[in-house]
Amino acid sequence: MSKTTEEFREHLFLHNASNYASAAGLKVHVDYRPTITGRGYTSARWQVVGIGFQTDPGGHFQDNGQKTFSIMGRDQKQARLQEALDWASERYGISSWERSPYGSYVPTGTVAAMKARLKAAKNDPGLKAYYAIIDLPEEWSSLDERYRLDKGRPTEVTVAARSREDASMALWPEVEVDPSAFQIKHPDALRNMVEGQVTAPLARMGTVTLKQP
Repeated sequence: MSKTTEEFREHLFLHNASNYASAAGLKVHVDYRPTITGRGYTSARWQVVGIGFQTDPGGHFQDNGQKTFSIMGRDQKQARLQEALDWASERYGISSWERSPYGSYVPTGTVAAMKARLKAAKNDPGLKAYYAIIDLPEEWSSLDERYRLDKGRPTEVTVAARSREDASMALWPEVEVDPSAFQIKHPDALRNMVEGQVTAPLARMGTVTLKQP
């Protein structure tokens, strides 16, 4: 995973080429699928992938309804890519293409637009849900009997904060955590949380507040 795709995962919650294309509001993108070995063997291929629809609903079942350009040998990879791009251009009126950070091909202008979105997300000072794995401290012992939270066992905690530094300070002085240890959760994790609040998951029961601001 490249630094850029790591940033898209962290700040915009995009994990693959399809997530990227969907977030960009694209109709289609062209993506590479590697060889699948074994009983379900399929050769490497380029696919014109529709976002929310099939580009070739009558195709082979292994192609999952997407227009497919199979690659029979490494020397065919670029030629088959060009065929896929030409087919998609003619079918969907796309004049030119560029390579995305995920190795897929998207309409020209997409990469610049998504970089701008990433930059805005990185610079957003708004409240975020940061999480880290910590050992629960003795100071939170009142919770261990009721919620079976084991002191000294690594537990994921979520902190509502505006920066990694603020998340670290929310745990201080009971727990010392390097700000770089925090990662960002999806915004849905902030539901019912207030700034400075620290929570932990309780399996299917939801969450428990470990520390209030």
